[in-house]
Amino acid sequence: FGVLPEAFQEGQRILNGIQDILRLYMSRILCLAMMIAAISAASDGFPITPRQNAVVAFLTLSIPAACLALWAKPGKVRQVSLGRKLAHFVIPAVISVAIVSFGIYMFSLAKTGDESYAQTTLTYVTVICGLLLVVFVQPPSRWWIGGDILSGDWRPARLSLGLIALFVIILATPFMREFYGLTLLRQADHYLVIALAIIAWVILLRFIWRARLVERYLNVELT
Repeated sequence: FGVLPEAFQEGQRILNGIQDILRLYMSRILCLAMMIAAISAASDGFPITPRQNAVVAFLTLSIPAACLALWAKPGKVRQVSLGRKLAHFVIPAVISVAIVSFGIYMFSLAKTGDESYAQTTLTYVTVICGLLLVVFVQPPSRWWIGGDILSGDWRPARLSLGLIALFVIILATPFMREFYGLTLLRQADHYLVIALAIIAWVILLRFIWRARLVERYLNVELT
């Protein structure tokens, strides 16, 4: 009986880690499905190549999932169904990321007429948004609270910054850039457009969570 409290805490830690990982995976899978449907309908194109998807999955899912599982903490598990907790985080994240990604893709396609270039800009957006979702999964400060409760752990935020730096290194290395089917943006103002779109997305997503817009629209209580 002496080991039961420790075993109970380990069970809480595993459950909390699984929930964080599910939020990231469900957000990525559903967002990709929405982008495929929207872009295929709007331009007869495809949002991303397999090589580009590989770098997105590696940076935004594989490494963060391993680290979140390692850093998961024991704690009281809220008495809300897993489906509702996932829906509270995933639905706003999926819709908002899909909208900003679709907007950047169509903007790039309209400016250049080059589908491969539009795919590259979409990859930029999905990588940065995916890494910022890691911070929202484990809010290090009150400003980031919305999709989940305050964790106070800055390690996921530092991990996201490190992976953004790694993405920049990949872009700056010709071999890696070619390997993942990426290119540098053709104009400086395209970087500015993407940066502004991501900032607007962060503010919008935070507002949707805090105002509980999805719950109000569906007339359900998810948290």
